[in-house]
Amino acid sequence: MSQLSFDFTRPAYGNFILDHHVTSSTEMSDIEHIAFLTYWLSMYIFCSRSLQIPKKFTTLAIQLHEGRDICLGKLILGSLYENLNQEVMSIKEFQSGGSLIIPGSIWLFQLSLLATFKTKLTINLPPNLSKGHEERSIERICLAMLQYDNWSSQDLFSIAYNALLNCDVFTPSMAPFTTRIRGPTWFTKDFPTTSIEDVAEINAVWEAYLTPKFFYLARLHLAALMKSMVINQIMSPDNLV
Repeated sequence: MSQLSFDFTRPAYGNFILDHHVTSSTEMSDIEHIAFLTYWLSMYIFCSRSLQIPKKFTTLAIQLHEGRDICLGKLILGSLYENLNQEVMSIKEFQSGGSLIIPGSIWLFQLSLLATFKTKLTINLPPNLSKGHEERSIERICLAMLQYDNWSSQDLFSIAYNALLNCDVFTPSMAPFTTRIRGPTWFTKDFPTTSIEDVAEINAVWEAYLTPKFFYLARLHLAALMKSMVINQIMSPDNLV
């Protein structure tokens, strides 16, 4: 584990940036890079509800800074399940006149709905983005380029939700990422591989990718003061964008 120390005396976003933005040098220090990664994870990846940067992201930021091999996708997916579980309870307890804030990596859920129900939603690709869309190798970025007409977020979610309810037969469109058109090299290669040199590595990667994982997510129910545990089993590679 890294021995780098990190100052969290002023975790509010504005103060955090000021405290870790070095202006005396044009080179980025280790601490400055870790601070950036901590901010990025909190604000744009896990989308924390807090008005302060959670200290828990520092350990992950340090490991990313050191170039460690981290399966960030599964962490994001587990975080999404936890957020959805919490928000279902928030919606149930919501009272008229209050405010409902849905934090977390909901962007992953939105992109997944878009990919799965692309034919059901009224979307288009702006002409000025068509070339960039073809050249992109990451599915998420390509999906983010698509634009809706004049639908609100509530309308789009309602359409996707009703489409899901009416799906009584599995269709290929419900597993849009199994075509493996975009992604890292190992993901887009033929599987099983025909290359003797690559077979051990490719099989090991796919074994790690397809092996079921369990996320144990606990929450405290404020009304009953009882803990419950949600177990989500990840089986399909189509769940990991």
